Amino acid sequence: MQTINPSFDHLNLIESDCWQRIHGGLRSYRDDYRQAFISNVSGGFPKIRTITMRHVWVAERRLAFHVDYRKEMISEFKKDPRVTWLFYSSDQRIQIRCSGLMHIETDTALVDASWEATNTGSRKSYMAPLAPGSESATYTSGWPAGLEDRKPDLGESEVGRPNFSVAITQVHSMDWVWLHYQGQRRARFDYKADGGYDAVFLTP
Repeated sequence: MQTINPSFDHLNLIESDCWQRIHGGLRSYRDDYRQAFISNVSGGFPKIRTITMRHVWVAERRLAFHVDYRKEMISEFKKDPRVTWLFYSSDQRIQIRCSGLMHIETDTALVDASWEATNTGSRKSYMAPLAPGSESATYTSGWPAGLEDRKPDLGESEVGRPNFSVAITQVHSMDWVWLHYQGQRRARFDYKADGGYDAVFLTP
C-alpha cells in the first residue's frame, strides 16, 4: 500500500524532486516527463499543444523544445511570451506546472548544436516546403516529395536548418500536486531574480 512520502513534508525537497523528475525526462522517450503540454493565450483564447522536451537547465530553471520557426506559435510567443508547461506522471500521480516567459533562438551555438544532434529522420519535419498549418487540398504529411518512405541524407536535410529553432522558457513559478488516497498535497514555488525562491504549501 502506498504511504505518504515523508520527504514531501519539506518544501525544499519537493522543489528539488520536481526538477530531478523533469530533468530525468531527457533520459528516455518513454519517461513520463519527456512529453509535456504547453499552453499560451492567443486571440483571446487559451491554446494547448503537446511538445517533446529537449533541454533542461536545472540551475537556471529553464526548459526548451525544438520547433519549426514558421509555426504560428512563434508569432504568438512574440506577442505574448507568457506560457505554462504541464507535466504529469500517471504512475507517480504527480503533476508539475511550470510558468514563465518564452523566447526563441534561431542562430546561436545552442541551436547549432541542437541541429547537429538531430537525426535526419527528425530533420525531415523541418524540410516541408510549406509552413506548418498551411491549408492543403490533400491529406498530406507536408514532407518533400520522395521522402515519405525514407530518411533524407545529411546533405539533403540541411535545407531544413533555416526553419529550425529552440523555444526556451525561463521558469518563474512552479506548482506541484501529488494525488494520493490519503489526501492530495500541493505546493507552489515562486522564483526570484537572485536565484532563490519563495515556497508555500497550498490546500489542494
